[in-house]
This record gives sequence, structure tokens and C-alpha cells, in this order.
Amino acid sequence: MKCEHCTRTECSKKIKTDDQKNAAVNVRSLAEENREKGEFYKVADIKIFLSDCLACDSCVTTEEGVQVSQQNTEDFFRVLNLNKKCDTSQYKVLAVSVCPQSLPYFAAKFSLSAQASSKAQGRTVFGMKIAVDFSILESQEEFVRRYCQHCEEEPGQPMLTSACPGWVRYAEDAGHPITAHLCTAKSPQQIMGSLVKDYFARWQNLYPDKIFHVIVAPCYDKKLEAL
Repeated sequence: MKCEHCTRTECSKKIKTDDQKNAAVNVRSLAEENREKGEFYKVADIKIFLSDCLACDSCVTTEEGVQVSQQNTEDFFRVLNLNKKCDTSQYKVLAVSVCPQSLPYFAAKFSLSAQASSKAQGRTVFGMKIAVDFSILESQEEFVRRYCQHCEEEPGQPMLTSACPGWVRYAEDAGHPITAHLCTAKSPQQIMGSLVKDYFARWQNLYPDKIFHVIVAPCYDKKLEAL
């Protein structure tokens, strides 16, 4: 299978299994049967597979692709090496935020319990649970506000929410009627970025550009959200 206008010599898309194809047929049949129930079912005609989303770059612009590729371990070690030179003009405070989902991997790697790994945080290593809690609270407040408004011009129900950057990007590309129902609350990663670059920076009397913030997360799409 080759995408239209594709210039790649080697395709990175995975071959869809029979189960995936059958699932696509089922989704399409359900959409046709329930088309008269609402315009949400029209979106179900769009067939998208997990393998497509992981391998396709069509929703990422060229500029975004370059920026994503620049977020790598080389940039991380470059900052570490500059800090070793003790040049105050280039020195940056390294702040690392670890997602709760990544803690079990560290626990397994260093033979620790998940609870012990969550406590093994240094001076500039933060757990992101507080950001997750803030995100949930903001989502709850937005849901209550939408539920109480009952505005016909701007229908707010149902409210769709997700912390997955890939799903949010797909929903934005799908456009109306999905975007009108997207939750506008910040994701945990966005909240953690604000806490580090604002609250932590003021607490340490630092300019935001003097902080090199690293997010440890078990998802490649988090790089796209960081742009």
C-alpha cells in the first residue's frame, strides 16, 4: 500500500491484518445504519488504523517534523556538556519531569518498587502527578460549566477529552463537529511546562530560557505536543 503523492522509497506503514480490515468494515456498516441519528456518525466513515497513525506523517508539517527530530538525546547531552564547562552564559538548569506511566519502567530497570522510584527524585526532578491532578480538576470544571450552560448555538455535550496528542491532532484535522466538543483544559504535560517555566523559574530567580526542561513519557507523540 502506498500513499498518494508519497516520495518515500521505503514505506514504514505496517501491513493491516484481517482483524483490522474487518473492524473497519464493521465501523463503516455501523455508520451507514445510524447516519440519520446525527452528524457524529459521518465521522465514522473515516477509516483510520493505529498502524496508520504511528507510521504516517501527513498530519505533521515539514517545520514540525524538523522540530520533532531536534528533540533527541544529542540535544540533551549537549546541554550537559555545556554545563560541565562552567560557562555561566551558556549554563542551563536541568529540570526533568517524569510521567507516572514511566515510573514502572524505572522501577524495573533499577530493581525498585514503583513507590520507591517515585520518591527517588532529586532537586530538579519532578513527578507529574500534580499536573495530572490539575488537568483533571480543570476538565471537571469545564464539564460542569458546559452542562449548566444549555446553549443551543454552541452545543457543549458530549464533551470529548483526551491527553493523547495523536488523538487530539486527528480530531482537529477531522474538524466540525468534533472540534466544538473538544475539552479545552490543558494536558498534564502543558501544565507541567507552565509550572516549571513559570513557578519554578520565579522560585529559583531564573529566566525561563535558562531552564532546560525534559519530559520523560512513554509516548512518541508527546514530542509533537511539546512544540
